[in-house]
Amino acid sequence: MTTPTRGGRPLSRRVLLLALGLALALGLAAPACGDSGGGDGGGDTLDATDTDDVAVRTCQGTPKPCRDRLEQGQCEAGGGCTWNPAVCAGTAASCGSRGDETACAAQPGCTWDGSACGGAVTACAERADRPACDEGDGCAWSVDFCTGVGTLCERVTEREACLVAPGCSWSL
Repeated sequence: MTTPTRGGRPLSRRVLLLALGLALALGLAAPACGDSGGGDGGGDTLDATDTDDVAVRTCQGTPKPCRDRLEQGQCEAGGGCTWNPAVCAGTAASCGSRGDETACAAQPGCTWDGSACGGAVTACAERADRPACDEGDGCAWSVDFCTGVGTLCERVTEREACLVAPGCSWSL
């Protein structure tokens, strides 16, 4: 290798480094090692097939089973699970099954006519809160619960979604 000169005098190392830096900044230098030269000539283009130098970030882990997600926000995070709020469920005992005035009066929708219990019992599903559900016989207040199958962590492609999905973590 010959030393570059100017007017017959060798250029200083400092001048050579400045010239090389300027050439790189302007994209005039030869492609960098490993660069095919197909980009802007700056040497830092990335070929779509070259993954050796690229860290691949993924969502990993095992999603927490839906049935184990005890709060609505946690249930719905990450996809695949559905929150089921508590409701009044069951089959209310009929008015005709009430044998005395006290039992009749305790069943919502029933009335005592002096000799028998009659009326239209209030269905469990129509009882909007726990106290109303607990009146009479045949109804029970269910608990909040989460159902479904959580989305596999590997299928979550966005970092933010991965970080809130129970059981998943974002990693390299």
